[in-house]
Amino acid sequence: MKYLIIRLGAIGDVVHSTIIAQAIKNKDNNCEIHFLTADFIKPLIELSPFIDKVIPFDMKKSNNFFYLFKTGFKLLFERYDIIFPLSNTVRNFIMTYFAFPKKIVKRNRNRVHAVDAFYNTAVDGLGELEKPKKIILNINPELKEKINGLTKDFPRPYFVFSPGGANDNARQGRIWADESWIELGNQLVSKYGGTVFIVGSKGEREHHKVFEKINNSKIFSGELSLEESAALYSLSDIFFSGDSGPLHIAGCFDCNIIALYGSTNPISVSPYGHDNSCIIPKTDCKFCEKRVCSELKEGEKITPCMRSITPEMILGFIEARNILNSEAQRV
Repeated sequence: MKYLIIRLGAIGDVVHSTIIAQAIKNKDNNCEIHFLTADFIKPLIELSPFIDKVIPFDMKKSNNFFYLFKTGFKLLFERYDIIFPLSNTVRNFIMTYFAFPKKIVKRNRNRVHAVDAFYNTAVDGLGELEKPKKIILNINPELKEKINGLTKDFPRPYFVFSPGGANDNARQGRIWADESWIELGNQLVSKYGGTVFIVGSKGEREHHKVFEKINNSKIFSGELSLEESAALYSLSDIFFSGDSGPLHIAGCFDCNIIALYGSTNPISVSPYGHDNSCIIPKTDCKFCEKRVCSELKEGEKITPCMRSITPEMILGFIEARNILNSEAQRV
């Protein structure tokens, strides 16, 4: 059997949807599984032991119908038995239609965790499958060695912050205040020692300079590729983030994770395989699932739900679960 999974983005959804390949391969290791995704995401999943081929999609041409038809015809020659188009977009419809598979299985829409929804999609297409307990991503050993070299002179424990910031207007209810990140970083370093690493995109680098106020910090924003960032996440003692793509990449590794949730519901998008790692707001408006917060006043960026989360809550969470005891820290 030959399968194609189509998920162009977002990063977290692509990572989550690899559970389909993992579940199918665990049942039939002789099958062939291809994955069509955005070109910039391709390096992140191409070392997956469950995916035989990753096909890059040029996102700059995502609205170019000639490119979509051309891609579809290329897929036709692969002669897929089953295609999983995991979003209901015109571009996915066009490519799937021209690929002409024997069977099309659309994403399961039951209201469950995103990973479970993708797993249920695989079950819809193939019947009973064993559900993987975690998502596996492999990191290029050379990249991991490079990140080891960049970080080896910094003291442990490693605290990796993914504050976001480039998409504040589109991600309201997922962004925590800069001053809260700074306070948390300084309290962590004061109490536990170690180093705070700041990660983010090139577009966030200028904004992230504000985090130079954190003692013993290093800003990597804009300096690392997506897969290099993943390698850094895998080395962290604790990874901190709001609901984001980096959070779900980090969820594939054995590092401790602390996720901050405001407008999005962790029932659907918590770090998969990491129990009790979510910090929940105290406000009644939490988990509204809205992209734009009606409670924000003019000029404000941080929603009431996210502002209700305090550094003290997070430090208490770390202490209560003894996350940074000597046995848990990495060496």
